[in-house]
Amino acid sequence: MFTTDFIRAIIAISFLFINTADDMWIVYTGSFLLSSGEALYGPARKAGIPAIVQTGRIKEVNSWEQVSLGFVLIIGALSGGVVAFLLAKCCLCN
Repeated sequence: MFTTDFIRAIIAISFLFINTADDMWIVYTGSFLLSSGEALYGPARKAGIPAIVQTGRIKEVNSWEQVSLGFVLIIGALSGGVVAFLLAKCCLCN
């Protein structure tokens, strides 16, 4: 799981190298690789919960896992929209 996260961090940093429309391949490739990494990381993380949690608390921990995922998706989409808006506004001023 640590290796997968490290690789995904490097892939996410690759988006900083996008400068022109010709670099759009980085967006598509990076997005595909990030999604592929999540396809490996997510099930491994969820499968590890029973190994570290007491049997009576598995439902509670699984529910908090889902709630935190929901918050991450909502906050991520919101912050991405704000950043995209600000960058578009900044670029249109120039």
